[in-house]
Amino acid sequence: MNGPVRFLVGGRYANRRGEYEVLSISGDKLVIRYDDGVTQEVSISTQARIYQNMALEAVAISPYPDTEAARTQAFYESVGFLAMRATMLEAIVPPHSLDGFVRDYMNVKGVAPKSGQSGFYVHDPSADKWGCELRITFAAAENETGGLDFGPGVDIVFNPAHENSWRINNNGLWWRLLKLGFEMGKAAQNVGIIRSLIHFQLRGYFDAGVHRAG
Repeated sequence: MNGPVRFLVGGRYANRRGEYEVLSISGDKLVIRYDDGVTQEVSISTQARIYQNMALEAVAISPYPDTEAARTQAFYESVGFLAMRATMLEAIVPPHSLDGFVRDYMNVKGVAPKSGQSGFYVHDPSADKWGCELRITFAAAENETGGLDFGPGVDIVFNPAHENSWRINNNGLWWRLLKLGFEMGKAAQNVGIIRSLIHFQLRGYFDAGVHRAG
């Protein structure tokens, strides 16, 4: 995803509105058509900058550097699998960490978590807990967990409470998933919203993970 963007007539690209096809190129202008049929004339330089910024954001969310493209691709395929199979994203927060957690949550989601919200628990003040415990639970047969790659040091462990259930206790991954459109709680994740927040060039890997989980 590095280097200048080369726009071609008939090529497909994406900006923050959505994916589009280039219909014509003239000077610094593109005529583009979005997938909903809307046509616009836009600046090549502006679209190139947006495209590159989106690519940088995608790399920043990935736990791997841009030099490890294969592992970044594996990460996004794993995210696609998880978008289909996640059963719970929960945050267990000690009282002294509550203000910091709420601030970070608002920075990502734009709203504060609500008292009683699914997946959100505040420890009793007497509990001997130092930091937030952020946990992801998902459903999978044992032979489906092979090849899932959520980043260095992210361990997938069997959840003995339920058959074919697995758990990941990793705060960094939890926040990455929220930035990618996952929601705290036990409701089914909105795969379409998550896909829309993934860079155009990585959506194929995400789709492969969705298909694998399907």
